[in-house]
Amino acid sequence: MIELEENLLLGSDDIAFGFGLEETSIRGQIVRLGPATADEIISRHNLHPIVSSILGELLALVSICGASLKFDGKLIAEIRGDIGNPDLPIEFIVAEYLTGGTMRGMAKTNEKALEKLLIGNSKPSLHSLFGNGIFLITIDQGKSRDRYQGQVPLEGASLSEVASRYFEQSEQIPTKIMLASAQEQDGHSHEEWRACGIMVQRIGRDDGREQSDDIWDEVVSKFETLTFEELIEPSISAGELLFRLYHENNVVSYEPKLLAAKCNCSHKRLVDIMRGFPKEDTEEMMENDGQIHARCEYCNTSYKISPKEFRS
Repeated sequence: MIELEENLLLGSDDIAFGFGLEETSIRGQIVRLGPATADEIISRHNLHPIVSSILGELLALVSICGASLKFDGKLIAEIRGDIGNPDLPIEFIVAEYLTGGTMRGMAKTNEKALEKLLIGNSKPSLHSLFGNGIFLITIDQGKSRDRYQGQVPLEGASLSEVASRYFEQSEQIPTKIMLASAQEQDGHSHEEWRACGIMVQRIGRDDGREQSDDIWDEVVSKFETLTFEELIEPSISAGELLFRLYHENNVVSYEPKLLAAKCNCSHKRLVDIMRGFPKEDTEEMMENDGQIHARCEYCNTSYKISPKEFRS
């Protein structure tokens, strides 16, 4: 545990760290994603800014949830549109966090439906984008352990509301989450995507129920003074933001975790997949140059695979 003032000079981009209020059961996580994470991932996709913003928020959310995990595995968060409605603007958006601190994300959209929705409607609701969709979190602890998956209906004005309700319903933990994502100018007049998030939870009760409720009410009250602009502002470090909110409550932080964008696709992995296909199927996949062309939907990396590689 580190005194918060010692963290104020930390770079505010591409880090996550936990925090707590001394002598209480209040714990939290704060995440700031910048050029090495949010911008790197979002810029690889040709998405509408509305979709990019939601993807950024989802990347911040998986970082908040994943950074505190103690096992070697991954956490996946997904917003999935109404399966029964093929004309929705967004089919799904997914973000994946590996416990080493790397992440990736992607989205699948219906561009024509999205353009139609945005005519005269610059701030569409989640329902208009996803229909009667769902929000899911999947925790994968590796082959030796069962996967855990929880979900809630996509009901609420924002992803922040949906995610907060997920923890309150699925985990039975009082939770407040705020997420923000936007394209901001860096110091060189270049626009880059940033995404940020903060979560506070009451993970147990302190001595005396009334006192515990009072503390939580105070934490929530201060949390709700936080603005979108403060959360996303590059000049305000994560440590400074926490100090502004909770310095009167003896807030302390834990060791920060560095984050980075990284996809686990590879040429070798695709070759191994091709080995599992029947010969006639791989022949149908071949292009005029006699090779199979593939593209990773997460990072947009293109691959060319020769049949000699998987038939040997």
